[in-house]
Amino acid sequence: MMTLRSLTVNKSVPFLKRFYTTCFRIWSAPSERYQYSALPSLTCLKPTLCLLTCSKRPARHVFSCSNGSLLWSHKGFHRNVVTSSSHIAQQVKEFKDVPGPEGLSQWPVIGTVLNFKPFTNYTVWTLHLFFSSLIDQYGPIVRFQFAGPTVLLSDPRDAEILFQNEGRYPNRPPIDLGDLYCKRNNLHGGFNELQGEDWYALRSPANKRLLKPGSATHYLEQQNEVAKDLVGVLKKGPLSAEELADTFFKYASESIAVVCFNARLGFLEPPSRRSADTERFSQASLKHFQLLMHSVTGESVAHRFYRNKTYREFEDTCNVMNEITDKYLHKAIAEVQFKKQEKSFDPNEPNLLYSFLSDSTLNYSRIKVIMNNLYNGGTDSTAKNLMVLLFNLARNQDKQQKLYEEIQTVLGPEQPLTKDALAIMPYLKACLRESFRLINPTALSALRVLHHDTVIRGYRIPSGVAVAYSTHKSSRENFVDPERYVPERWLRGPKQRREEESHILANIPFGYGARGCLGRWFAEQEIYLATVKILQNLQVHVHPDSQNTKFGYAIFVEPDKPIQFLFTRRETADKTCVR
Repeated sequence: MMTLRSLTVNKSVPFLKRFYTTCFRIWSAPSERYQYSALPSLTCLKPTLCLLTCSKRPARHVFSCSNGSLLWSHKGFHRNVVTSSSHIAQQVKEFKDVPGPEGLSQWPVIGTVLNFKPFTNYTVWTLHLFFSSLIDQYGPIVRFQFAGPTVLLSDPRDAEILFQNEGRYPNRPPIDLGDLYCKRNNLHGGFNELQGEDWYALRSPANKRLLKPGSATHYLEQQNEVAKDLVGVLKKGPLSAEELADTFFKYASESIAVVCFNARLGFLEPPSRRSADTERFSQASLKHFQLLMHSVTGESVAHRFYRNKTYREFEDTCNVMNEITDKYLHKAIAEVQFKKQEKSFDPNEPNLLYSFLSDSTLNYSRIKVIMNNLYNGGTDSTAKNLMVLLFNLARNQDKQQKLYEEIQTVLGPEQPLTKDALAIMPYLKACLRESFRLINPTALSALRVLHHDTVIRGYRIPSGVAVAYSTHKSSRENFVDPERYVPERWLRGPKQRREEESHILANIPFGYGARGCLGRWFAEQEIYLATVKILQNLQVHVHPDSQNTKFGYAIFVEPDKPIQFLFTRRETADKTCVR
């Protein structure tokens, strides 16, 4: 338990004296007390100075963390808390003291290169294993070079400090290929490219609509039809592993298009029935992610200096997607105008696109960016995580059977998934959450560039340093029997307590804080819909050649080779395989 030996106050602020004499209480709290609260940011600076930024509200509690930081549990203290306690000052160590590789490994550029092949066995695809090796060797906080000085965290309690200090405008480095496209074409950046007030101006109106409860369930009826079409394609079979991966990508694309464009684009239709625009959009979307991966994995570096082949192809895909997006947005604008003329437009209708188009504070370019970002974020990542869930269920037939029984109990063999049904299907949700834990959607769930000096685990991390949080490691260190697929660990008992308690930040598949995933409710819903409809009709297995599939990362989780799923019709007596 930490005590404050001395406190230097600015006597020109009378409230501080009143605060110190009447409200200053030291309190040591268990993690359960604060893990769900949005605590204000804190920063330990020079120990000779004490600054308290206060409101007129009385303080409630202050308590210490294991890393030497002070946390205040009242929103009145909304910026930096700096103490002059000699006891605290003795505990805070400098950035150079953070454990990590030494020598050439700490040199800019050279240090990054030395982390990967041919100097080690790691590649960008095995980035999660590289991070785990650093943590195993140096502990829960590591200093290393990763495109600049970087700190790696594995303890969710330290990640909590990171999120508390991310500020109103969290700084997350963009993928340079997308950033360059916007700058070279003088286009409005998206959520990944923008920083500061520009980012907040775009994110704020999107938050109000996308993150509110029920924002995704409005689309259940239409997306049920998409899931039904997916099963129709799977039943027709046989499909190769590559064709299955493409089919799941098209399912995710069709599902999110219903949200972004108020339209079915026909991705799951036979090629002969697809429009030319649909085919172009599908190919451009898929190519878009492949090229982004070239940037992330380092296969392309020259695009930073001139328009090389990777950049030119990326620009072409973006132009195609922008062109077709324009068509659907202009069509939606005409629909809104017609409804207003007919006085049939309901501004309270939970239609995402109509809501954006009716907002006078948003211009067309911003609406277009929001919809493009939501669409792109809801295709490849959703498809990959759906395949990972099916892979885990196929390898754990007892869990698949238990989920099938829940589906039959709540919905029967044919009924579509509804909002009310989803609310009483805890095992479905547990299966997905456990899939996220076992095989994380991304190698890192958080990457922030600090706005100010911040003390984490007793070390002063300077402003401008990137801090990363390894969810791959925390998802194993904070769970019992972590390599097994056990959805039951997420279920709540009669007293509404989970069978296995863990820190809320131990597994955060969609990130956390102000930069958390904007489309998480839509992504989860699309995965639920596909899983329910598939299991209502088919039993899922994997081919023996795919039993030991390994997973790595580019932008999102990736199998080392396409997974060959095998689907068995449930209604046939002979169990005909339709792989």
